[in-house]
This record gives sequence, C-alpha cells and structure tokens, in this order.
Amino acid sequence: MDAFGITYALSRQVPAMERGFAICTGYGELVINDGPMADRIQALVRQELEAELARLDPGQAGQGEVRP
Repeated sequence: MDAFGITYALSRQVPAMERGFAICTGYGELVINDGPMADRIQALVRQELEAELARLDPGQAGQGEVRP
C-alpha cells in the first residue's frame, strides 16, 4: 500500500470500523459488529498502518495526505 492508500485508510476507513465492518475471505464474509472486538481490531489496524507509513521512504510519506 502506498502513502496515499495508508493515509486514506487512516482518515476514513479505520474510523468507520468503530461502527462494525466485514472481513472478506475466500470462504466468505466475516461480519464484525460494533463493540469490543471491533474496537480491538480497529486499534490494531491503526497501529499497523501507522507503522507501515513510518517505514515508507521519507520522500514518499508526504504524498499521501488526505484532508477531511
């Protein structure tokens, strides 16, 4: 995922996860309703995306800003 994709996910998709979400696999969809599990998965996804963004080449990191 590039810087734009990561910052878009962090600004739009990850916050939306607090209302619940679905994980699509080759075997079907796993629905995660809002609540403690959604909160834990959302926090983990945010943490991993922020770490991935920090690992990007510094010249690329600024290219992904998404403003609300």
